[in-house]
Amino acid sequence: MLIITGGRAFYDRVEVKLVLYYLRVISNPADNNAFAEVVNLPKRGVGDVTVKSLIEEADEKRISIWELMGKGPLVTGISAKARNGISRFMKIIKDARKMLSDEEGNTIASLMKHVIEAVELEDYLKKTYPDEEDYQSRLENVKEILALAEEADDSESPDYNDEPLPEVEGLEQNELSTDRKSVV
Repeated sequence: MLIITGGRAFYDRVEVKLVLYYLRVISNPADNNAFAEVVNLPKRGVGDVTVKSLIEEADEKRISIWELMGKGPLVTGISAKARNGISRFMKIIKDARKMLSDEEGNTIASLMKHVIEAVELEDYLKKTYPDEEDYQSRLENVKEILALAEEADDSESPDYNDEPLPEVEGLEQNELSTDRKSVV
């Protein structure tokens, strides 16, 4: 069973959102919103103006930023520093996607660990939040989201057939059959 820590507010924390945005991009590189949120976190020299320009160009061409950047040096108006930063970001995502396609049984937790290590999240948090108490609190949040992922990975998938559906007034509850009888 997945237990939510601190309710929705937990998932609104910057460091938790950062990890989740990375997972969104890993899952779907064409997600321009998630891409734009984390392409420069931690800082890689990809500024807001560059991100805005990428979004506009991708929209104009009706493709994702991921596809746009995959086309190589054809993208206009991007500095070498920004291009290098985007390339490093894309490598992190490609490596994570490769983990997904491997048959080694990688889990959500292993993807999170990959992201946390690849982006040097602990160092990023230390630099961004120099107050020791604030840093430790944020680091604990990252550890908590990782622990939740490990717990979800370890739990067996529930067998939904063991529990009856809730009774709803006006609706009849029928049992599903595995044989191929026609339903009338």
